[in-house]
Amino acid sequence: MGKRFVSNNTASPIFVGGMMIPAGDGRDVDEIFLEPEDQLQETLAETDPHAALRELQKKSVKDITAQLPALSDEDLITLEAIEGEDGKSRSTLLAAIAEVQLQRAQAKSGGEPT
Repeated sequence: MGKRFVSNNTASPIFVGGMMIPAGDGRDVDEIFLEPEDQLQETLAETDPHAALRELQKKSVKDITAQLPALSDEDLITLEAIEGEDGKSRSTLLAAIAEVQLQRAQAKSGGEPT
């Protein structure tokens, strides 16, 4: 068996195959120690509760915008925070998130603001 590169896109260190992978780093790990890919993703999701949103954030603005209506209010807030973490936030994505939040607020209040 060979090795496979495992990256840690979470905010905390993870352990894979007895090897610590610091946050934001990656390591080559012997495949014999790796779980099947779907289980590895579950392990990462358990380490970072926002792993799915971090993966979504890596996509294009067009792809993310199409999925915004399906996200919860809490997920929208978290996605907005994740987008601004690296200091390179995309203004068009932030505007799309704000638009969905505004639409939801208007629907809850019973109409458009005066």
